[in-house]
Amino acid sequence: MVCIGRGATDSAPSMLLEVMDIAAAIGSKPAVCSALDVCAGLAAALEDWKTCAMFFGAAEASRKKTGLRRDPADEAFISPLIAAARDAFGPENFDGAAADGDARTDEAEARAQVWLEERRNHAGPSAVTAC
Repeated sequence: MVCIGRGATDSAPSMLLEVMDIAAAIGSKPAVCSALDVCAGLAAALEDWKTCAMFFGAAEASRKKTGLRRDPADEAFISPLIAAARDAFGPENFDGAAADGDARTDEAEARAQVWLEERRNHAGPSAVTAC
């Protein structure tokens, strides 16, 4: 979240991939939900509105299934990015893509990993690894 907030979006994919690997290894649903939110935030920062909406929809669906709630720091991070994405992409487009993410919750983690790998590879080996 710090990298994205500082505009260091090249650093975020590697860190998010590491978080997702750890979350999968320990079976942490809260960490996966949070990582999907941060993926949505990264997609918004990169103006990839459809991907942002899909990851956000998947995170929201996962929260509904598990009863997890977003903590205040995560909410403060994601809310303005989602509002910007909704405005830029259009509410109907955003909601449609979010519904697609909701319907594919089971695939969301794998989709996020592929998307993050693509972003990391696009950033190249010179990408800063710390914010």
